[in-house]
Amino acid sequence: ARLVRTVAPGCSMQQWIDAHVRHPDARAIVAMATRVACYCDALDEISADAAVPQFVLALTEGVRYLDGGFQQLVDGLTRCAEQAGAKLVVDAKLATVAAAHDQYGPFAATILAVGGPAHADALLDGSSAALRAWAAAQRPVVASTLDLGLRRLPVPAHRFVLGVDAPLYLSVHTPTAALAPGGGEVVHCLRYGDGGQAAHDAGARDEMEALLDRAQPGWRDEVVAARFGRRMVVAHGRPEPASGLAGRPGPAVPDRPGVYVAGDWVGPVGLLADAALASGVRAARLATGSAP
Repeated sequence: ARLVRTVAPGCSMQQWIDAHVRHPDARAIVAMATRVACYCDALDEISADAAVPQFVLALTEGVRYLDGGFQQLVDGLTRCAEQAGAKLVVDAKLATVAAAHDQYGPFAATILAVGGPAHADALLDGSSAALRAWAAAQRPVVASTLDLGLRRLPVPAHRFVLGVDAPLYLSVHTPTAALAPGGGEVVHCLRYGDGGQAAHDAGARDEMEALLDRAQPGWRDEVVAARFGRRMVVAHGRPEPASGLAGRPGPAVPDRPGVYVAGDWVGPVGLLADAALASGVRAARLATGSAP
């Protein structure tokens, strides 16, 4: 809480680090930890009022890995929704959304939790100037990933590696959670950002494989499964330093009565999944008229 109170309005995370961390090596370590916490390597482009609490949360709470993976969370939410009477439609593509308010009267509502503002704008056929503006303003956070299933780890002691001078991450999530059959290992590598260069797309996998060569020499002989993701969208927007968390849009779409949005780019609370869940709750309360 003390660190959070040191954030000045309009401050970027990089400015906060430069102002509050004296030693260059310590600044590099704080920047490294912030990348892990926020998945964003451009610390001069994310507000400190969003990044500092996330940095503190990562250091104090960490991450809990679940047996069977995070699909458990999806399954649990599905069960809760069904028990509450929700009707779920799966394996169907949503092409467009007609605003419920227009069709069914002022007591109907539509909540769009479909990714970023560009997705929501497309589903409303560009009928909302507000959504178009939000889509134009948001800058997604991206990363490239390399996920591996290995029969075994060549070097069992090397399970977690972070790049201080390069935006790289390697983590072995087994045996913290049961994720692979027969005693296998699941390894996740990540290269934050795109470096602002087209060459990153071609070089990201090489960078991650080079990190694996250093941490787990001989890993190629143990590969059972591999999946590479190029410039994956980690978050559909980032709180800008000038406006901070309070400057994020939604959930109510001002020029479409009865339409609400939810996602990791919406609302004044948190980042990533925290923002998505908080905005979803707020959108539901507004849609049902139960918001204070």
